[in-house]
Amino acid sequence: MSSIGSMSREGWESTRGSLGRTSKLTEEIVREILASPESYAVLAKRYGVSATCIRDIKTRKRWRHVEL
Repeated sequence: MSSIGSMSREGWESTRGSLGRTSKLTEEIVREILASPESYAVLAKRYGVSATCIRDIKTRKRWRHVEL
């Protein structure tokens, strides 16, 4: 089976983090984002993602498996 995802009883499980096919970020970059005091807009521009994505990382809505 591929590393993209695996089958469970409920259906396809998503692949976490940088293993996802469409991921623009790595766990290392996410750690940098979590530790940074810069604004969402500045970080979003630097890493090529939306400010909403940065907010979701900072509030642990996304990438919560990554620890500092």
